[in-house]
Amino acid sequence: MADELQKVFIGYAREDEAVAIRLYNDLTSAGLDVWIDKKSLLAGQEWRSTIRKAIKDSRYFISLISRNSVPKRGFVQKELKIALDILDEFPESDIYIIPVRLDESEPSQEELRSLHWVDMFPNWQEGLEKILKSIRIYPIEPAIIIEPPSKLIDQDTDLRILKALPMSGRSFFPVFQALGKLGIDDVELGDRLELLAKKGLVQVVGLGGSYAPGMTLSNGIHDVGLTAKGRQLIREEPKESMDDIDKKILGAIASLRRSFPNADEINKLLGLDPGLLGDRLEIMEKTKGYVKTLSGTYGPGSLPNGIYAAGLTAEGRMFLRGKV
Repeated sequence: MADELQKVFIGYAREDEAVAIRLYNDLTSAGLDVWIDKKSLLAGQEWRSTIRKAIKDSRYFISLISRNSVPKRGFVQKELKIALDILDEFPESDIYIIPVRLDESEPSQEELRSLHWVDMFPNWQEGLEKILKSIRIYPIEPAIIIEPPSKLIDQDTDLRILKALPMSGRSFFPVFQALGKLGIDDVELGDRLELLAKKGLVQVVGLGGSYAPGMTLSNGIHDVGLTAKGRQLIREEPKESMDDIDKKILGAIASLRRSFPNADEINKLLGLDPGLLGDRLEIMEKTKGYVKTLSGTYGPGSLPNGIYAAGLTAEGRMFLRGKV
């Protein structure tokens, strides 16, 4: 992984918000400092000037291209124009703008057409790996390995922080709302969250940003949430092994005989804790490629991490046949 936390800006059309947030979550989990208006703008900030500054402060600009963004007028085009002006300042050998296609649409700007695109279809994980390679984060961690707490966290304080974070609901929570009652000094709390994020146990928003007393920690963090790895670390271990649970999940999906059965249908066959099911689906998608998931905002019919449907991949079907 890169030695420094790379700053990445995501530009997108409002209609593609759900996909943009999914990419934001994946890049943040990979250790990047990602700026996206939906997550990074603070209440009361003048959004136009804040977005302009965020673009200029970012090392990479990801432009999401789709049938929604190409013909769209408005600020999404102004964001791209700012990025294209900055691109002129880079040597031709450097990567700055990364065009990312969500469908078969092609960008209208000649400057974007001259850059190599990343397609997030039909294989999201493959597209994600190409983005991370462009940002020089490689190799991607091949697996989420749950180690004993003593190897992942240094002190009881870290475990208190992890256990204080909500296990379900939204992906991120205001840091003072979630952790303010712990009574940990702002500077120490910021440092601990930064280290926990590097270990893949939490995701943070705002790291390296400006300090706003009462709203952010000293290192800029203003929102925080557990990762699947963090939730699994503090969750009471089930009696069955994770491999056995994963096999049951894959078998339940296969038995429903549809491309993407709903999460609640899958869990009716399993009776698992919804948080555990969501985490196992997320981990199997990211590390083994056995499933593809559909996710959005947490709500009725979805699991705590936002997954509302899941389907088997070719690798998942081969695994069930004992061919993997």
